Amino acid sequence: IRDVNPATVNMFGATSRTELLQSLHKIFVPETNAVFLEELMAIADHKQFFESETVVKTLRGDRLNVLFTITFPPADQPFDHVVVTLADISKRKRAEESLRQSEERYRSLMEAITSIVWTTDAKGRFVMPQPGWAKYTGQSWEQMRDFGWQEVIHPDDRETFLEVWEAACVSETFY
Repeated sequence: IRDVNPATVNMFGATSRTELLQSLHKIFVPETNAVFLEELMAIADHKQFFESETVVKTLRGDRLNVLFTITFPPADQPFDHVVVTLADISKRKRAEESLRQSEERYRSLMEAITSIVWTTDAKGRFVMPQPGWAKYTGQSWEQMRDFGWQEVIHPDDRETFLEVWEAACVSETFY
């Protein structure tokens, strides 16, 4: 490594380029090894670009999730200029994990609830199975998803219901 930019020095909590370049052995964690293996395979396959997500750590020991990219020279060129970029994606990874946990809690709630609750997309298609609805109506997931839920609305109420439903879908409001 010949040089690093100030943003990289800052990202790793180093006080200078020299400190970071002399401390590279401290930033790698076991998860990083798999990416290095993938990088070696990219070199062996004469690829000009490599990208992966991995984990590294700052000089203070904090873990960072990074998007790691390398641009290699063409196979017929000397292997003396390789551009490596690291982008800190830790906030994005935390947000993804929070969203995954939230969706898991939501799904657990939908499976456990005895009330009839459902979620649809803007066009009115069910977006996830809801056991309470299926148990109450006897409909399969496919019937619910494909607008079959409209069949369980009493015929006397169906026209008014669908008008109100369509208005809610158009205005993207709760029904």
